[in-house]
Amino acid sequence: MGTEITFGDGECLDRYLANGDKAWLDRVGTFGHRSVSSRRLEGMLAESYAGFPAAAFRTETVRVLDGLRAHPPHAGRWRHFGLDVDYDPVAAKEQLGQLMDSAGREHMATTLETSRRYDEAARAARRCQDLREPMAWREQQMSLHAIHAIQMMPPDTRAVLCGHNLHVGPGSAHIDTPDGVGPDGGIRAPLGRTLADRDPGQIACIWTLHDHGVDSGPPPTGGPFRSTPRSLNAAFAGVGWVFAIPTRTVQAMRRPWKIAMCGTTIHGVPADLCDLILFTAEATPLHQ
Repeated sequence: MGTEITFGDGECLDRYLANGDKAWLDRVGTFGHRSVSSRRLEGMLAESYAGFPAAAFRTETVRVLDGLRAHPPHAGRWRHFGLDVDYDPVAAKEQLGQLMDSAGREHMATTLETSRRYDEAARAARRCQDLREPMAWREQQMSLHAIHAIQMMPPDTRAVLCGHNLHVGPGSAHIDTPDGVGPDGGIRAPLGRTLADRDPGQIACIWTLHDHGVDSGPPPTGGPFRSTPRSLNAAFAGVGWVFAIPTRTVQAMRRPWKIAMCGTTIHGVPADLCDLILFTAEATPLHQ
């Protein structure tokens, strides 16, 4: 199972999933635990990190992992991997240096270099357009993390990718982006497209949508919002508060749906990129 958490944090969660040792949870940076060398967050992305509900995210993540560990007959067969790069490259280097064996050293070097470049550019950025290239670097590295994890999988297993936002979207050519910068920066293929083209049929994807709540897009689209009228999100809001629906069911509705997400509009349901849509009518920072 791949989630949008840093690569090093994903390794810690994988060890917890394997043996239930809670000491691994205290080494997860996304839960608010950082090394003594960690520095204060700054730059354009600092606000989203500083406001992250770390304690609540830890509780819900552990709830999911404990559920996987306890569920027969597959308990013990699950692995976890992190997709994201780290905003704090110094802390990431310390963490990965303690986690990675010799087989992972080369991969570790690439993610640390991307984290360093991403961090440096984000701190220097003064406007959203300045983040276009850094976001493209990050998206490419997220794809490399997923590919690395897939290559380590036994041949009879599949990856389950849990995605929110435009990482699972069809790419910049299929979306309207009036403000801000998408996760691929409009330069590279997003994570979902890269994996769907490379490993068709090997990855199952759960894609989270919501109708209203907190939009993770940059200003001026950030903050509370409601989806575009007659969009798929708005239609779902009339069905129920929270539910899951197979993408093929939405496809069978034979309507050119628009999907509102993060200040953008996606034209059409990317059925080749996701298998299941998880809908929540209202999103909080924790849902996202």
